[in-house]
Amino acid sequence: MSIYMPEKDFHINYKENTIQYSSYHFHNVYEMTFFLSGSRTYLLNNSNTVIMPHNVILIKPFTYHSTLGSSGVSRYVILFSREFLNKYFSDKTITKLLTCFEKGPLDFTKSNDEILQIIKNIYNANEVLDEFGTAYNLGYLLFTLCNMPTCENSSINSTPQKASNELMEKIFTYINNNISEIKTIAQIANFANISQSYLSAIFRQSTGLSIMQYVNSIRINFAAKRLVYTNDSISQISADCGFDSPNYFCNTFKKSEGLTPSQFRKSNNK
Repeated sequence: MSIYMPEKDFHINYKENTIQYSSYHFHNVYEMTFFLSGSRTYLLNNSNTVIMPHNVILIKPFTYHSTLGSSGVSRYVILFSREFLNKYFSDKTITKLLTCFEKGPLDFTKSNDEILQIIKNIYNANEVLDEFGTAYNLGYLLFTLCNMPTCENSSINSTPQKASNELMEKIFTYINNNISEIKTIAQIANFANISQSYLSAIFRQSTGLSIMQYVNSIRINFAAKRLVYTNDSISQISADCGFDSPNYFCNTFKKSEGLTPSQFRKSNNK
């Protein structure tokens, strides 16, 4: 339940048959994962989504997510920062290129050969430390994705699973919208009109976390965004994110991320 901060502003790799389950985490960079074989279930944006071959999932910075996968998974993963794009593109161009991240998972079946060739060009340019070539091809890839259709059948939609997902989405939305006021599991259970024991059971089954672990992770996530994107004081961020005191916030944040809020803000303000 922590942030992953790559050492470089750009990273690409190819993965096969990696871990079945990834814990909740978020990045301070943009992430694109292009699936070639197998499938993975993403818990992202308050819903479970199955990503299949020839699908790409796009994740914006500071978005909590976790994954559960099957065997035979192979995929390309690309991570990049806004600062990397700033070196080679204007603000107006970057805004247009990043519009693809406003979409859901995309289907590149009809453009499979083109997409894979662009990715290989990026991979090869990065291997020989050709940053301009990497950036040029990344820009071309983002432009191509902006005109790509979204996946039609990616969500888990069996009747029991759909009902469970709708309840979980309701719970996630409540937590996200009321993070500063939530103090107990009872508050969430009362909102969802279910027992605390049932809430705890379905939440752990869906996410692998206890519900208060998730609440605390969302608090850290919201705080991290505020530290990076605003000049709000640490005491104000602490109160708005539901921590009992600034000292408790600082201790909790450092335990989770390995940095104090001040150190985190400094390290992300380049």
